[in-house]
Amino acid sequence: MITEMIPELNEILCRQVERYCELKILAENKQRALINNDIATLAECVAQEEQFILEAGALERERISCVKRYIDSHSENPEGLTLAELTQQYPELVELHQELKSVLEELQIMHESNKMLLNQALKLMNYTMSLFTQPDDHIYGRPGAKERNTAKLKLVDKKI
Repeated sequence: MITEMIPELNEILCRQVERYCELKILAENKQRALINNDIATLAECVAQEEQFILEAGALERERISCVKRYIDSHSENPEGLTLAELTQQYPELVELHQELKSVLEELQIMHESNKMLLNQALKLMNYTMSLFTQPDDHIYGRPGAKERNTAKLKLVDKKI
């Protein structure tokens, strides 16, 4: 009975691998957009990424449903049944399991790299904004003159 599930599960896993490969390509495009400071491409990548993530979630629910239909009699919690556990019983799933695992690991590395790039961009932006909003302190002053603490925060200094 459970062997009837294998072809359907195999097809779902193939679609998951495809979807995650597409997500990986999108993450690479996102990284290039971050490096090139291409906000339009970055926004487009984020919008596409949201759609891909929703589709990947639907495929995962489909996988769980597939397993649940056939495993209810063998396991109390089919959602807890991992793909690694299934590959022990069904070697025909091993290759897809390895491929899916590899793509997810690469996607995780790409995600961490993009996260670092975003954090660096935010630090640079915050630093730049702090330069624009620093108090209006004069670099040069009269020697011996008492300084007044009337510094104001200005976004743009009109003095030339």
